[in-house]
Amino acid sequence: MALHGRADAVWSAFCLEGILRRGGRLERAAAVLGAIGRQPERIPRAEVAGRRAIVARGAGDLGEAASHLGVVVACGGADGPQMLGIQALLEGRSGVAARHFGALLPGAPGSQESTPPWAQRGFGVALLPVRD
Repeated sequence: MALHGRADAVWSAFCLEGILRRGGRLERAAAVLGAIGRQPERIPRAEVAGRRAIVARGAGDLGEAASHLGVVVACGGADGPQMLGIQALLEGRSGVAARHFGALLPGAPGSQESTPPWAQRGFGVALLPVRD
């Protein structure tokens, strides 16, 4: 906390948020992320929204997490489809998961130059047959 108090920068807010989140202090982590908008630095909106989604998911608020992930997807951030794909896999919705991960693969409309780390793995897992 002292480091962020001294630096008062986006990078230090992300460090503090990570420490608080991993320590289970999710309300405080959310507050730190909420204060980033007041920073003079410009930070990609998708990156902040992605972290807010992680904190909300950790607190068990899937609705708020989905709202933040919608911002990530709208901004073109790869973390949104990856996190939505993982959630769909956990819920047994493999077709939905395949669409989220598939949107990130090379050649997909609007896909990025480099493939995000979990896109191919998630897409492959989503294609596996489900056994009861």
